[in-house]
Amino acid sequence: MKNILIVLLVLILLLAAMLVVRNINRSDFNGLKVAYLGREYLLQKDHINQLELQVLWADNQKFQAISIDEVLKYFSLHPKDIRTITFVSADGGALNLKSEEIHKAFLALQREGKQQYFRLIIPEDEFRQRWLKRVVELQVR
Repeated sequence: MKNILIVLLVLILLLAAMLVVRNINRSDFNGLKVAYLGREYLLQKDHINQLELQVLWADNQKFQAISIDEVLKYFSLHPKDIRTITFVSADGGALNLKSEEIHKAFLALQREGKQQYFRLIIPEDEFRQRWLKRVVELQVR
């Protein structure tokens, strides 16, 4: 019985340590990485205030969002030079948009508990099939 309690206590301590490490890794909003032609740019929290926010309605929800065109313009990237953008989420999910679809896409800064993250929103998508949570990187090609 004593051995079982010791093993159980060790497992509880291990679980608690894992939860602490997980919460440290899920720190508050770090920014959005934009990769283009071997260069990397970072859209940080204080840069967002310099971009034009738009209020839009999608899926019966109100969002304050930044157009992808605005993000590209901020880093002096021209949409005519771009073939695709791959949006990568923190969990490894990814979505590709072709150049002709870029102007339809927006990034909304959202909050879930203490966490802030970008969410890809394409208002024209009827059932949110191409929406992506926790976007951390744009791979521009």
